[in-house]
Amino acid sequence: MGLEKSFAEGRVRLDATYFRSDLEDEIVPSFDEDTLLSSVRNLSGRSERRGVELSLAATPTRRWQVAASYTYTGSRFRSTFSSDGPQLGEVARGDELPYVPEHLAATGVGGGGRMWGLSASGTFVGQMRDSPSQVR
Repeated sequence: MGLEKSFAEGRVRLDATYFRSDLEDEIVPSFDEDTLLSSVRNLSGRSERRGVELSLAATPTRRWQVAASYTYTGSRFRSTFSSDGPQLGEVARGDELPYVPEHLAATGVGGGGRMWGLSASGTFVGQMRDSPSQVR
């Protein structure tokens, strides 16, 4: 569910989105440390992700644009199960998902003319777990 609003004759745009995903038998990447091969496999449990995305984009002049975004994601397993993959092991209901950052932000600026262009951007990826857990 989202909302988009433009201001200043369309030169400024604000977006806000709420999301929630309930997944069962999710397809996840799998890496075998012994063979160094990667593949995909299905988890045998249920998981949930929910959060908010906010973004702001502006065109202050004909040649320049700026943008910023932020995402908060909460995630957890909704069932208890044993994983045969080395990354998860034993998973308990309520454990947070590994490799899902709680906070993610990005910003950028760019502009140019007929014969030139310039841009810069940055991204922040918050801390994330490398195993499921309920401990902070």
